[in-house]
Amino acid sequence: MSRSLPSLGRHPAPTPAAKPSTVPDPLRTSTDSHTMGTMTVLTHSVADLRERPEFAAAVADRVWRAWWEPKGHPLAFIEDLVRRSLDGAPIPFTLVAHDGGTFLGTASVIASDLAARPQYTPWVAAVWVEPAHRSQGIGAALVRAGAERAHDLGATPVYLCALPSRHGFYEALGWQLIEACVTEAGLAVFHSPPPHHASPTAESLPGSDADP
Repeated sequence: MSRSLPSLGRHPAPTPAAKPSTVPDPLRTSTDSHTMGTMTVLTHSVADLRERPEFAAAVADRVWRAWWEPKGHPLAFIEDLVRRSLDGAPIPFTLVAHDGGTFLGTASVIASDLAARPQYTPWVAAVWVEPAHRSQGIGAALVRAGAERAHDLGATPVYLCALPSRHGFYEALGWQLIEACVTEAGLAVFHSPPPHHASPTAESLPGSDADP
């Protein structure tokens, strides 16, 4: 989104629109279910919200609670932004990670996520993974799928902003720090690795794979 549209959320953490049948393969990624000791790792898939609109309410709720409720904004404010990602424009778009009918996480690609840097576009934003499903590679899959979809739309590079506690996670995915401490809160700006950059496995990533 340009500055005429508020951003969905920031990391303390946008050719005609693709129809559901033409969503690029990176958005159909999945991970098999398996057991590690006493912990079961769920199968998860990453899809465009246009394909799974039943998750729109969950996306709006999590983004609102994480970033906008504390600022006094009503839930309806975020519900409207999420609805815009269901329109026909290529950007913004929203991704959801899910295990069948179970919502696991979300990320969006929007035109602008940082008022101080309007020259950068587009951005991966509002990366969220349900607390019970973190550290399973879901956040990494969402970030990777968002960047690859934006690359397929002709955007190179893609940007994101993150607080220092998240730097290691994004750097391990190949994102490069280009500006530090852009805001008083300490947000830094990263740009994406080249298209189809080989990222490390989820098990090798440091820290959490989800905001907030």
